[in-house]
Amino acid sequence: LVPSSSLKTEFSRIPWVRPGRIHVLHHGLDVERYRAPDIPPAAKGAIVFLGRLHFDKGIDILLDAWATVVAHFPHARLVLVGNGDQASYQAQAERLHIAHTLTFAGYHSDVRPFLKEAQALVLPSRREGAGYVLIEAMAASLPVVATRLDCITEYVDEGKTGSLVPPADAPALAEALLNLIRDPETSRRMGNDGLQRVRKHFSLDATVQRLAGRAIQGVEAA
Repeated sequence: LVPSSSLKTEFSRIPWVRPGRIHVLHHGLDVERYRAPDIPPAAKGAIVFLGRLHFDKGIDILLDAWATVVAHFPHARLVLVGNGDQASYQAQAERLHIAHTLTFAGYHSDVRPFLKEAQALVLPSRREGAGYVLIEAMAASLPVVATRLDCITEYVDEGKTGSLVPPADAPALAEALLNLIRDPETSRRMGNDGLQRVRKHFSLDATVQRLAGRAIQGVEAA
């Protein structure tokens, strides 16, 4: 089982793997866990990133884009939740004179408090397997700004639940972030549409039903 069709394609290229044995089962989560009223607040930030601080995640591109955002909105804040090469990205932020607008929050097993305080999730990945954080954000009624990778388009409905931009394109990423900051009504609409999309397609119940359906098909085939 793989969580995206793009991963299925990757695995199918392995000579000893039989493509017919690979099945796509998209991520699922307990939506109401992200709606719980008693989730405590965390570090406040208009935009949140969740994931490893790594080249594959496009953090360098995000910081370049964030410098443009801050030039237009000096009080904007970005919270980066995750471990990784913080020192190099902190140095980049210092060079760009935006370090005072960032919070490096480190790794947290429960990211719901950070989602609760955010206006949007940003995921500027160069490479991604599926992106569980996408449905976590949508379950928290947040719009998504991410890169237009095949696996991400399986989760994000472009133009409806978020904005997608080309990988490694800092100007496009900055413009997408600025558009959401400038238009809170669109941000709220995308967040609401994202919640409905998760409930319909990526809830734990929906995932279990798909898995049970595959199991029944397997039994019948046997």
